[in-house]
Amino acid sequence: MKIEKARKQDFAELMDLMHRAFSAGGVDHDRFEELYPDLYQPTSESMGCNYIIRTEGKIASVAGVFPLAVRIGDTRLSIAGVGGVCTDPRHRGKGGMTALMNRVVEHIRGDGYALGWLTGERDRYARFGWEKAGSETVVQFLKLRPQDRALHWKVADLHPARESLDAVLAARDALEVKGLCDDETFRLKLQRKHMQVWQASLGSAFAYVVVNRKFQWLAEWGGDPEGVRALLNHVMTQVPLLNIAIPRRRDRYASLWQSVAQQYGKAVENLAVFDLLGVLKAYKPHFAEAWPRSQAVHLVATDGEKTLMSAGITDGKPQARAPRGAFTVRLPQLRMVSFLFGPHSPSFLLDLPPEARWLDQVFPLPFTMPSLWRV
Repeated sequence: MKIEKARKQDFAELMDLMHRAFSAGGVDHDRFEELYPDLYQPTSESMGCNYIIRTEGKIASVAGVFPLAVRIGDTRLSIAGVGGVCTDPRHRGKGGMTALMNRVVEHIRGDGYALGWLTGERDRYARFGWEKAGSETVVQFLKLRPQDRALHWKVADLHPARESLDAVLAARDALEVKGLCDDETFRLKLQRKHMQVWQASLGSAFAYVVVNRKFQWLAEWGGDPEGVRALLNHVMTQVPLLNIAIPRRRDRYASLWQSVAQQYGKAVENLAVFDLLGVLKAYKPHFAEAWPRSQAVHLVATDGEKTLMSAGITDGKPQARAPRGAFTVRLPQLRMVSFLFGPHSPSFLLDLPPEARWLDQVFPLPFTMPSLWRV
């Protein structure tokens, strides 16, 4: 089964295949070039992110691997985002997805990514190393109360295809948690189908929100918190509810979410760890804040009796070797993902002795995949 990268001239055929595959069974699915104009363009660079298999000269299966960058406080993560995994309904059951996902894993490891992310069913991707994990809180905003109304702000639509984004980009610079990309890619992200951008101003103060109207999801926000409140007031006149995924890291918007939230839940993502030491090194800023003095741990991810990867942390500093006298956490690969990223604490996953319960102060690690960076 030959696997190759898609080419510029494959754009139209690939978009048709993906729409046909995701619309199978009568599903009303949007076209991918409209949903993700930042990812799917008729260029060699864009198409080269997609691995394909051809049958009788026609594209039969595809899986995309997209480089994603996220900042969470002082932690910067380079993540391999996997998306658009599908097979033409006429060619399913022939091993195309398995072959492509194995190639995707090789690509991620070969390019040095420590972490992989994707959406989809757990049962479909767990055998390739992905596990449902994460510790974000999702709040639901159902209606405005009188005290939520912020007056005097001037609210207007923002049209990213033709208007300046200077004020939005300046507001993004101050965000504690955000996806990272160049300005033109961000402009395309704002043009994803179903996204609508609003801005608010009051004197020199500015705020913006990006809302996915189809799924009633607050995709991004920035600027003055009271301006964001004013924008929520405006948006709620047009949609029945809003869902908001709140990062674990407290920032200037935390009080706003606490004041408007009316229902709470948890968000989990499909995460895969391909380089344990690489993940721990990325979270050095988090460990510097949270790690108890003079404590050490040795983490070992396994496949049966086989050790897949291991790393240690002593005094908050990741290292390749097992620290002397460290408490050892030895877990199967998927459970190690849960240990690192939640949603539960280590003491929920393991029967920790009292002297190791300090691990609950450090794990799970904060992780957020900003909505506009989903693939």
